[in-house]
Amino acid sequence: MKGPEKWRTLAIRPGQKVKRETAEQVMAYWPTLEDFPDAALIDATGTLRRVEALAVQGWSRNWVGQQVGMRSEHFRKAVKQERVTARLARAVAAVYDAWWNQDPLKHGV
Repeated sequence: MKGPEKWRTLAIRPGQKVKRETAEQVMAYWPTLEDFPDAALIDATGTLRRVEALAVQGWSRNWVGQQVGMRSEHFRKAVKQERVTARLARAVAAVYDAWWNQDPLKHGV
């Protein structure tokens, strides 16, 4: 049973009132990267901004791609998309967190 057929058997149907406390809890929830499954597609803006911020510091996109375990051409293509996998977003965030304040020249990059 799916959709409206299932709703006929429910005590509360979609669109009916819910308790204020329940509505406030639902509306207060804001997912983090950790909440998404690895394969989930999410907005790439944060990932791209992290890659660009690292590039400004002197870390190349190729280097970032290597750090996340991707071939450079696949990485460059992935971060140009409107959405990326949550797995890639988490990996780039981890690289950013580890290297944003480091000097690439001191690390041979």
